Amino acid sequence: SLLRKDYGIECYGHKYNQFLPVAWGLLLGFAVLVPVALTVFLVRHRADLHSPTTRSKIGWLYSRFNQGAEFWDIHELIRKMALTGMIIYFSANVRPLPAVLIGLGGCCTLNYFQPHKSKIVFWLSQGCFVATTCKYLLTIFGMIRADMSDSEKASLGVTLILFDCFVIVGGLLCMVGVFVLLRNSMKEMERKGSSLVTKIPRSVVMDQLDSVMS
Repeated sequence: SLLRKDYGIECYGHKYNQFLPVAWGLLLGFAVLVPVALTVFLVRHRADLHSPTTRSKIGWLYSRFNQGAEFWDIHELIRKMALTGMIIYFSANVRPLPAVLIGLGGCCTLNYFQPHKSKIVFWLSQGCFVATTCKYLLTIFGMIRADMSDSEKASLGVTLILFDCFVIVGGLLCMVGVFVLLRNSMKEMERKGSSLVTKIPRSVVMDQLDSVMS
C-alpha cells in the first residue's frame, strides 16, 4: 500500500491525496488535452493548413515537415508518452513487448510518411527509432536468458549503453551537418549574386534551425 517511488508515502493517505490533483492535472491537461486539441484543430483546418491565416496561428507545429505529414509532432508526442507512460501499466515481465510494438509502429510510420524536409533529420530519426526498438529487443533477450553469466550480463549492459551513445553522437553530427549545409547554401547564393543574399526569406533560415532543434 506504499508508493513505489517513496515508501514514506502511503497510497490514498493524506500526502498522497494532497498531490493527487497535480498528477491528474498533468495527466489530463498535458497527456490528453494537448494532443486532442491539436488533432481537432488540424482536422478542422486540413483544407487550409498552408494558408497565411492558419500558418500564423499554428504553423510552428508543422513548418519543418512535408505536406501531408503536418500531424507528425502529435504522432511523436503520443509515441513518446506511450513509451514513457503507458507501458508502466504492464507488469515488468511483459513491459518490453508493447514497447517493441510501439517502436516497430514508429519505424513503419516514419518510413511511410517520411515527414521531415531535412534528410539528415529523417535519417537521425530512423536511427533513433531502430536503436530504441533494438534496446527493448535486447531486454527481452536478457529476460528470456535467465541463466546468463555475469560476463554476459556485462556485455548486454555495454551494448545498451552503446546504443545510447549512438543516438547522442548521431544528434551532434546532425546539428553540425545542418549548419554546414546552411552555410554552403549561403555561399552558393553569394556566388550567384550578392543581391540574392538579402532576399533570403527568414522562414527558410528558421526552418533549418527548427530542424536542428527537433
